[in-house]
Formats: sequence, structure tokens, C-alpha cells
Amino acid sequence: MRIAAIIVGIDGWEKYTLPLVQSIMEHEPQCGMVVIDNASAEPYPLLDGGIYRTERLCYSAAINDGKNIVGDADWYIVLSNDVLVTGPFAHILEQHGDENVVGPLLKEIAIEGVGQVSYIEGWAVFIPKRIWDTIGGWDEGMRISSYEDVEYSHRARVNGFALIEDAALPFTHLDQQQRFTLVPDYWSSEYHNRARFINKYAAVTA
Repeated sequence: MRIAAIIVGIDGWEKYTLPLVQSIMEHEPQCGMVVIDNASAEPYPLLDGGIYRTERLCYSAAINDGKNIVGDADWYIVLSNDVLVTGPFAHILEQHGDENVVGPLLKEIAIEGVGQVSYIEGWAVFIPKRIWDTIGGWDEGMRISSYEDVEYSHRARVNGFALIEDAALPFTHLDQQQRFTLVPDYWSSEYHNRARFINKYAAVTA
């Protein structure tokens, strides 16, 4: 079973991204990995490869770039850089089939015109190859970082897949809340993303 981690980071190399990379290497050294340096003010070091610097992208576009770089895998792990791995996880993924999007935290949000929407929170999302191949990549029409995890999770459900919370996954979210400072008016991007979700799904029931 090949597992590939897609890490998206902006700044915070020593505080967040490097410790995450090291924690994956410590606990699951066979895991493939790509780090997207999403236009950090101070570029990430190249190390031995696996780190790719881009222009500033929305979170979805950075994820899709990472998937294209890392290539085929049985499971893709989408990670914010403010995460730490505290133990092995391949054996946990082996227990899940290829019909579920999995993550440490399943949440629910009420969205007008759609209702209660369940989603795997985007700091750690585990996606089997079958689902990625079936529903495609993350929605690059979303701005900055908001609602892309809601959209991807809901799209999976609309296409007949399930969302599973697995608290045994040894991933901890440090939650630096950086996205709120990336643009002068973060909330305008969040309103845009919520409206985009409603326009896509108000007439679709899962």
C-alpha cells in the first residue's frame, strides 16, 4: 500500500512544517511526501527534493499541485503544515476500504439551501485513490482557505461515498490560524466560498 502525504505550507518552516515532515519520517518512513511552499516570505530549504515553491495559490490549487507531483498512491493525505504525527498510521488506513474519506475530525455545518453538511476538517484529510479518481481534485474556484474541505467532503457524499471520523489516527492539529492574516479582508473570501458552495449544491441532496 502506497501512502502519499501532501503538505501545504506558507511560512512557519522551523515552527510547523519541518517538525511535521520529521514526525512523518519518524513514525511512517515509507510514506511518500511532497511539501508545497505556497509563496512563503522566506523560501523553504530544498533539502533532498520533495519541496516545491509556487506562486501564492488557494489551498485547493496547492493540494492539486501536490497530488500531480507526488503521483499515484493508494491513499493521499492532505495536510496543513500546522499538524504533528504522533505515531504510525499505515495500519489504520489498511482497516478502511476505498469508499470512505477519512480523517481525525468529522464536523457539521448548517448551510442555507443545503441543510446540515458533514465534512472532514481540512487540516488532515485521508482520500483513497478510488475517490480521488472518481470525483476529481479540490475545487480551485475557492479562494484562500475556507470551505474547500466542506466542498470536497460533500462532493464525495453526493457521489455515493462516506465520511468516516477515526480518532485513532495519530494526527494533532496545532491550529496556527494563519489563513486569517493572509489577505487584508479574509472574510470576503470566506463569503465567496460559502456562496460558491451554495450555488453548486443548493439543488443537490446527498
